[in-house]
Amino acid sequence: MKPFKKTIVFKIEYLHTFMQQTTNQIIEGCKKGDKKSQVQLYTNYCDAMFAIACRYKKIRIK
Repeated sequence: MKPFKKTIVFKIEYLHTFMQQTTNQIIEGCKKGDKKSQVQLYTNYCDAMFAIACRYKKIRIK
């Protein structure tokens, strides 16, 4: 593997680990009743959940 590709793979793996840690921290905050964590969780996933709900109801979003 070329050095450039190794750098990209490392950065992607690091970013994934960082995001996972952050998500875990948000979830722990939600379990403790932290309102900021609840808002952050909603903000992170509301668009995806809305799209899934629309697919279940077979609603087209333009």
